[in-house]
Amino acid sequence: MFRTFALIALSALVACTPQEEELVDTADTTTEDPVDDPEMEALQQVADDIADVRTGMADVFLSGAQVTYIRPRMGDDDPAAFWVQATKEGPALYVEIDATTLSPAPQVGDTIELTPTQINIDGDHPIVTELTDWKVLGSGTVDHLVQDLTETEKTWTNRDDYVDELVIIQGDLWSSFNSSGDGFSASYYRSTNVMGIAVFFRATDELVDELGLEIDCSLTTGPTPLWVRNDWIFYTAWNASEISQVSCPSE
Repeated sequence: MFRTFALIALSALVACTPQEEELVDTADTTTEDPVDDPEMEALQQVADDIADVRTGMADVFLSGAQVTYIRPRMGDDDPAAFWVQATKEGPALYVEIDATTLSPAPQVGDTIELTPTQINIDGDHPIVTELTDWKVLGSGTVDHLVQDLTETEKTWTNRDDYVDELVIIQGDLWSSFNSSGDGFSASYYRSTNVMGIAVFFRATDELVDELGLEIDCSLTTGPTPLWVRNDWIFYTAWNASEISQVSCPSE
């Protein structure tokens, strides 16, 4: 009896409210998938391709990475080279070729195409020494690729997560400077969460002298590519614009 009454009452309610019935009947209850970002997908594919090259795989066509840094030859131990990267999280690739010998010569921020044809592995560090299919597709900035490692939870033991990638870090010098290649000196370097027996600040002898850098100086380094040699990390400043916020006890 109650069921019959409930059905009659429901029928009457629906009959009296045709607009509500229409709303119920036409409601879309499906859940759409998030819209994919084709540009981000393309950049991630370039990042994946760079990862393949870093294993020593040659002849991988790279299209869409940006030139993050260009280094002229500096002394006997820092040959002319440039770095490319597609996403902020990396990975990045070190190309030991003089950028001025390429046509057109790249600028920092340029989006490029290339195919590495020769890759040398120095320790576990891949070095592109020959390439083909070179092309500059456009220009831009690389600010969006810079990673600030000052507060990172990673330590020097996670160096492979950042090698060759564009980074900036604020830290303190905690040793005197010693020779670190032709025309360069290095000091142990520590920041909030990044320190270890193999973490260094490295700069040209000229910059060290010009800025009066010494033990207990605080400074910011970068953005420059994170350089790893023989399991040692070097936050390197190749020119004065890559050192800022300098504060030394002698000041």
